[in-house]
Amino acid sequence: LIVNMINVPYNAMIIAHERMSFFAWVSIAEVSLKLFVVFALQWVAFDKLKFYSVLIFSVALIIIVFYKFYCNKKFVESKHIHYWNKTIFKGLAGFSFWSIWGSLSWIMMGQGLNVLLNIFFGPIVNAARGIAFQVNAMVTLFVSNFRMAVNPQIIKSFSAGDITKMNKLAIESAKYSYFLLLLIILPLFLEIDIVLQLWLKLVPEYTAIFCQLVLVSTLIHTIDVSVIFTARGRIKENQLFGGIIYLLILPASYFLLKLKYPPHTVFYLQIIATIIVDLVVNVYLLKKIGKITLHMYIYNLIIPILKVSLLAIPLPIFLIINLPGGILRLFTVTFFSSLSLIVAVYYVGLNESTRLLIKQKMTTIKLVK
Repeated sequence: LIVNMINVPYNAMIIAHERMSFFAWVSIAEVSLKLFVVFALQWVAFDKLKFYSVLIFSVALIIIVFYKFYCNKKFVESKHIHYWNKTIFKGLAGFSFWSIWGSLSWIMMGQGLNVLLNIFFGPIVNAARGIAFQVNAMVTLFVSNFRMAVNPQIIKSFSAGDITKMNKLAIESAKYSYFLLLLIILPLFLEIDIVLQLWLKLVPEYTAIFCQLVLVSTLIHTIDVSVIFTARGRIKENQLFGGIIYLLILPASYFLLKLKYPPHTVFYLQIIATIIVDLVVNVYLLKKIGKITLHMYIYNLIIPILKVSLLAIPLPIFLIINLPGGILRLFTVTFFSSLSLIVAVYYVGLNESTRLLIKQKMTTIKLVK
């Protein structure tokens, strides 16, 4: 934890300077080392858990050495100095407070739901929820890295005073994040039973429905453009109202579970809260703080993703209904859901200028060949 905290400013410098190739290579090295750690456990005869913890700590040290060496070599600002500026630190403290409030609210909501599910249904349901969020974490990793690469451009656009470009980048990144995540989620959502069976063999009860509802909640959350608030340094209202709404899930869940509602009720509440935060509260704040009109938000973001979804989803559903279940259907649904989504995105989800750019790139590739 301490090593990772020390690494934060170096990580921030890499992202701010958009050195994403270095970030990617170090990330690959990190996961490769962690995979090696797991394999190394079979070669020791003493306490494997203690050995595992030592090796994981060693990996963290190796990674921070990479980051520190690279940043010190490439960036002149990568050095330690004694510095005090009351005005700057006051702003940073306020920003940090509201950011921490938002994060803690989400953590308290998540752990609170764990406790409630354990009280009302026992540890098996807790295990099912843990599996669902593990699936969700693997799926959303692709989109989070994509947003990480785009966010510096959004913040730089605001710093340069180009508000139009900032708003366009924020909306476009949200739209393409939705398309990218839908590409992964659609076949997984439809074939979650066979995927879990292949992965786990013994699947805890409620795991499938938990996974599906968590993925829906995450898909809705991808259209969040609150990076605009971050770029402007105006996160107070966004974090305050979002945190309160997510915390209200806890008493609502307790009340409904007390009335003998099934465990997946808490996920429906989470979806409702996500819709309220991302499509009501944030849209209102975007109009107030971000200077994005409702027409711009709906026309450039909501309508394209609805059109693409309505065009891409029917074909895989038709295949699910008409083909017998099994691995062959899993591959068939995955292929045709990807194909239908790519076609829908190209003809409906992209604007004319983006389609023209893709055509030019394809022509260039053909000429090079």
